[in-house]
Amino acid sequence: MILVLAGVGAAVPQAGIASPAQHHPAACGPPSDGRTLVEPPNVDVWELPLNASGEHELILAAHGDASAYCYRYVWKGVAQTVAPTIRVRRGERFAVRVVNDISGPSKGERAASSAIPACMPMPMSPPMVTHHVGY
Repeated sequence: MILVLAGVGAAVPQAGIASPAQHHPAACGPPSDGRTLVEPPNVDVWELPLNASGEHELILAAHGDASAYCYRYVWKGVAQTVAPTIRVRRGERFAVRVVNDISGPSKGERAASSAIPACMPMPMSPPMVTHHVGY
C-alpha cells in the first residue's frame, strides 16, 4: 500500500497586517517557481524510528511561511519539506503524528508518544433517513 500526502504545499496564506521585516529562514524551504515538480521522498515504514509504544512512527509537522504551507519531518537524518510517499507492507502497523506548528512552535514534535492522549472517536447522531417514492 502506498499513501501519498499532497495538497499542503500549494496553499498560500492570506495577506494580513504587515509585520516588521525580520530575516527568518523559510520554514517550507525556498519558494517554488510553480513549474518544477519535485519527486516526493519514499518513506519506508519499516525504517521509521520506534515510538514509546514500540510502533514505527512518522511525525509530520504542518508549518507555514510567507509563501506556502508544508509538512516538515526528518527522514534518514535529513529535514524534509516535501510531503512523502509512505510505503507500507501488508499487515504492517505504524503511527502518524500530525503536529500543528502553523501558528507557532508546539511541543508535539518533541513529546514522547506515551505523553499524548489517545484520539477518541467523536459521538455522531444517526443520520436522518428520508425515503422518496416515485420520481
